[in-house]
Amino acid sequence: MLGLAEKETLLNIEEKIELSSYFQPIISLKENKIIGYELLLRGIINKEVISPENIYNVFESNNELIDFDFKVVKHHIKEISKIYNENYLYSVNISFPNKKLSTIDETMLKININEIVEKIKKYRMDTKNIIIEISENEVVSTGVQIAFVNQLKEKGFLVALDDVGKNNSNFSKLVDLKPDILKIDKSLIKDIEKSGYKSSIVKNIISIAEETGSIVITEGVEKIEELEKITWLGCDLVQGYFYSKAMEIKKIDIYNIINKIEWGKNKVIQYIDMRMKQIIDNEIICNDIILQAERTFVLFGNEFAAFSYNLFRKFSKIEAVYLLNEKGIQISDTFLNKEIKIKKNKIFHPARIGDNHNLKEYYYNLKYKEMYVSDVYISKATGNRCITISKKIINNILCVDIKI
Repeated sequence: MLGLAEKETLLNIEEKIELSSYFQPIISLKENKIIGYELLLRGIINKEVISPENIYNVFESNNELIDFDFKVVKHHIKEISKIYNENYLYSVNISFPNKKLSTIDETMLKININEIVEKIKKYRMDTKNIIIEISENEVVSTGVQIAFVNQLKEKGFLVALDDVGKNNSNFSKLVDLKPDILKIDKSLIKDIEKSGYKSSIVKNIISIAEETGSIVITEGVEKIEELEKITWLGCDLVQGYFYSKAMEIKKIDIYNIINKIEWGKNKVIQYIDMRMKQIIDNEIICNDIILQAERTFVLFGNEFAAFSYNLFRKFSKIEAVYLLNEKGIQISDTFLNKEIKIKKNKIFHPARIGDNHNLKEYYYNLKYKEMYVSDVYISKATGNRCITISKKIINNILCVDIKI
């Protein structure tokens, strides 16, 4: 990429720059096909490609960024018209920062939006097929921004919040802007299969989207391991180098992308089968533990400590055992497996005799069933990720924590 400062002056850059739209496919994993494209700006001067960052820096420093941004959108619309398919979505980005947006009034925004709509009509396209992306990092939910988003929606555009999860992400912006689409930033996707933190954040973003009626698009997928993980977490729409880099539409190798979609689908199916087998194996282990516990509980009588240590010997993954009465009050000590590593601080400590558990899911769910297996959570006794199996035995409730 060239540095604009070395090549051109601010006065003649706009005259010499040639705008070029690069297309990156958006894939639906569930439908197993391309469902649209994101258009990315590239600039060409003297047959050399200029990075979009350098281009925008020039126009921002020259106080022409907003006009240039709308010019880029109109250029993208023209390029879309050449390949338009009413069954596809086409996503374009509005890049101007909030400090620039706040300097213009709503009337000027409306004029620019109307010009874009007229251009779309001219090419016999529909605004419902066009996604307008706004960077999450540039949003501070001013009245002008909210009005801008509302005007776009009134005209039929889909509005996407881009870069969700990047840097100082603020989910309060979702409340104000109510976007149709959340685009998860690539920084959260890189090596996600190795990071429980990233996985949890992405899972929560997907959950928020489901609750608010938004669609999620995951950006920056480069490896099959990332694709497997995000599919397991619930992602459907994906884009990234795994399928294709952004490039001129005439250079896109559709057959290669189709082959990658098929290959990726097969690998994802294998991964899901493996994860489901793990779940089934865990269920078998849980059932075995409870079966053994029921068989030996009466034999040990009041010797609950001996009963607990007997379970530890038979099942190495058990990290804690404790007993509740019918009202959810703990009536035994919490016995810990000495072979399990425990985090020692003021936050994590085992429950004691007399502690009340009746708001714990492993207690109140037993009102409706004989045995319950909890979701994964962080144990207050050990600080480890675990699940709790609870089972009614005689007139008490046996609780067994298993490290995950």
